[in-house]
Amino acid sequence: MSSTVVSGKRVERNRPPTDIELCTLPSTALRSAGAFGHFSSEPPLLQRMTAILRAVQLLGLYPLPLVGVQPFNRVLSFNKAFLLVLLSLIFFLLNLSVLSINVYITVQLTSFYGWLYPMTLSSVVTGLKPLINFVNFLIFWISAMRHRRFLRDLMIIDNHLIELYDSTPNMRAIGQRFFCFIILSALIPMSLRAIEYIWMSEQPGESLLNDLSLVLVPLLSIWNMIPLAYFWVINVMLRSYFRALHQALRKDVHLREKSLRFYFNQFRKLSQMTTKMTLLFTPFLAFTIFWTVLTLCLSINFLTQTGKFLPMELERAMKESQGNSIIVYFNLGYCVMQ
Repeated sequence: MSSTVVSGKRVERNRPPTDIELCTLPSTALRSAGAFGHFSSEPPLLQRMTAILRAVQLLGLYPLPLVGVQPFNRVLSFNKAFLLVLLSLIFFLLNLSVLSINVYITVQLTSFYGWLYPMTLSSVVTGLKPLINFVNFLIFWISAMRHRRFLRDLMIIDNHLIELYDSTPNMRAIGQRFFCFIILSALIPMSLRAIEYIWMSEQPGESLLNDLSLVLVPLLSIWNMIPLAYFWVINVMLRSYFRALHQALRKDVHLREKSLRFYFNQFRKLSQMTTKMTLLFTPFLAFTIFWTVLTLCLSINFLTQTGKFLPMELERAMKESQGNSIIVYFNLGYCVMQ
């Protein structure tokens, strides 16, 4: 509450909550303060992002409990943090073990046939998946506290926009596209692996690694793609905030409701959030560009140059063995998909 003096009398009037108040007040207090305007039925941002953030948590990329989703409880928060860290370590060791198996297979194939043998190159390409996940875990773990501060600042910005412009991102539509993308990134490699499993007449129980690959192949693909999908979610949200500010400025073209200084301050806050997003995701994006280019180069070499450098006896053996030819075709498919 603030007061003004009119004709010698003090008149009380409401004022909008400040940044600190918006961050610390619970959702009921925010609604009573009028912070949500026409969106008074909308829960806070982190509650609307719960499904997306839970997916990122359960896959081990954000080993911290969510702040602002539920009332704070020190014991419960510690237990959740412990379970998330334990789950992240299990997934980390799983990727490390798969990576060690791929390295062993690659070394064995290299010692027999050399680097330019199709199976060797395909083993290198498919072996990049656990390596990518291994590095992504380290990147997101190191930036976990920065990630938490970024989510807190994002909630403040969202509360401001709801208060000022009655505008907020449609998290239901964004979440649906997020999970559709994740499901597709798992279904495509799982379908290819299932076709290979049936085509090669593999029997359940014959090889534990082959049986587990029906689950590991789509799971490794999900770990590859979910950081990129999460970056897309944050990017879409910030773009919607800039779009809301742009539409408000166009409606107030003569600056009758707000001053130009006000709009500039709002733009500056959104620009600061863009900078924070850049600092959070730049290591991941730089590594993504690196492994994408590396995979592309290996795939081009595999698709175009391999047969020219194979010894005659190996090339003849590949043509005589139908099984080897089928395996090579499936590996070509994995390379293209990667």
